[in-house]
Order: sequence, then C-alpha cells, then structure tokens
Amino acid sequence: MYIKELCAADGFDTINTFNDALSEHILSHPSLRNSPPRTTTKNGQQTGELLVEPKGPVASLEHILWETLDEYRANLPLVAESANESCNEWPTLKGITAWGVVLNAQGHQVPHLHPTGWISGVYYVDVPDFVSSTDKDHLGWLEFGAAPPEIPASKQQATFLIEPKPGRLLLFPSYFFHRTIPYTDTARRISIAFDFNPAL
Repeated sequence: MYIKELCAADGFDTINTFNDALSEHILSHPSLRNSPPRTTTKNGQQTGELLVEPKGPVASLEHILWETLDEYRANLPLVAESANESCNEWPTLKGITAWGVVLNAQGHQVPHLHPTGWISGVYYVDVPDFVSSTDKDHLGWLEFGAAPPEIPASKQQATFLIEPKPGRLLLFPSYFFHRTIPYTDTARRISIAFDFNPAL
C-alpha cells in the first residue's frame, strides 16, 4: 500500500483549486447516476469512465497517477525484502480506468475488490469536516480487510482503516477487500477510484 499527499497539480495554482475543478467536473459529468446497478456504491452517486474526452482536470490526475505508480513500485522491494516475497513479476499495465463517487447521508461503498485491476486506488477530492482522526467511530473512513457478508469467514477478519483527506492519494493491490464506513450527516464526500489494468 502506498499513500501520497498531493500539494500541486499541473495547470493549477493550488491543490484546492485542483480539487475544486475535479469536484465541478464530477458533479456535472453526464454519466453521474444515483446508485447505478452492478456497482458497489449504495445511497450515493457514481460516474462512468472519467478518462474519456473531455477529461478536463482528470487529465492532470491521470499524469499524477502514473508518476505515483512508479514511486509505489520503486518502494515495493523494501516491503518484499522484509516479508521474504518477490515483487518483480508485474504484468504490463495497459491503462487506467477511473470513476467518480459522490456520497452523503448513508452513502457508502459495500465491501468489494477490483477483479479486473492489478493495482487500484482512490484520490480524495472533497471530504466532510467531521471525517477526522478524532472520530472514534471512523465515519466516512476507508476500511480494508473484511470480505462481503456472503463470503463466510471462519474467524474474525483483521481490518485496518485509512482516514480520507482532501489531496490524499492511495494505491493498493486490487485484491484487497475494502469498503467505506457510512455516516448520517448530509455533507458531501467526493472521491475518484481507479484501476491500473494489465494487458491481456
């Protein structure tokens, strides 16, 4: 897993103006739908593919994602050495698919993984103020580890949490189960999820 805090983006004065442009692009995207069928977004909205023209500010994010993937991969040997595992057998990655997710009251992502990706991730565009490290219930946070209820587990599954923050970019293996923790507040939470897809 790799976490990066963005402080700049090409063509934008600050990370705030970049996130504002991304928010506007997602909220006005013609593919934005309420809880689309066959997606893991519940009581929220999700776009279709964002990396098609006109990409708008997502084009700058696409460039950042490829750069961050290189950083993530460069750091993997350090992790592999400590775990006695090999990290060198990566497939050729052909491209990125990306989609926007807009959540508010009771909106959440159910536990899922990304079966067609190799490396997946999320970029946080807008996060409500109450989503913070001081919240003992971790409302609106990203949780890793627990499989969906329909997949039985013989023992309690270990989980860990990541706090969403505007400008935070997270990469992780696509086979990691993850979900978002629902909240009741009406404040909006906007993120962009993505997959790096292997060539067939």
